[in-house]
Amino acid sequence: MSSPDEPTVQSMSGTQLPLPWALLRRGRQLYGLYFFLGGCFKVLIGLLWSDTLKSMFLERLLDIPAETFAYEYLTSFAIPNAFFVAYVLTLGELCVGLLFMLNVFAKLGAVLAIFITINIGIGGFFSWILVGFILFPFVVIFFEHPENNPHFQVEGSTQGDIHDRQ
Repeated sequence: MSSPDEPTVQSMSGTQLPLPWALLRRGRQLYGLYFFLGGCFKVLIGLLWSDTLKSMFLERLLDIPAETFAYEYLTSFAIPNAFFVAYVLTLGELCVGLLFMLNVFAKLGAVLAIFITINIGIGGFFSWILVGFILFPFVVIFFEHPENNPHFQVEGSTQGDIHDRQ
């Protein structure tokens, strides 16, 4: 798993994880917390049962040139379907947060996070920080250490089948 001189961190399950995998786990948990709190904030401001998102889109529309893709996206999809977009955005952020923090189906959460973040950027709310929020889920997808998720059997693992655990 790791070389003898490589620093390791003991996980909550008692296994020793190499430091990069432990840092990835902590980063994923912080990323999940950020998404979860973002979803909670959207619930608190009434995004699911008011015209708050529609008014945010209309306000943002004034700052976007009419010939851009973001303008077309807002006028033809996001504004007419503001309630649907609000539900997808809010519930999606809550799901990503829970999946990442609970370490369950993290790769599915990463795909959902990429989808949400790209749509936020397309909707005219682009900021350069979104690039990091898009790249980190790719790191989770491609570099997630199998032992970071104790719920699934890794082929060739010595831990035994999940059904054999007591």
